[in-house]
Amino acid sequence: MSTSPENETHEQLKTAFAVYIKECERFEQQGVKISAQRARQALNEMKRLIIQRRQELQEKKLQT
Repeated sequence: MSTSPENETHEQLKTAFAVYIKECERFEQQGVKISAQRARQALNEMKRLIIQRRQELQEKKLQT
């Protein structure tokens, strides 16, 4: 079963959010500095994916 690009973006966004939560909690609770960097990277990835996903939703809305 192949996934549509929209579903792929959605899944990537969920994964990036999970990474952000994990790394942010690790930094806040344990003080692991590299986790702060990873959390910021996940936020940047989420930003890119949010823009992409918003565009996908808009295009789909206009087609219906």
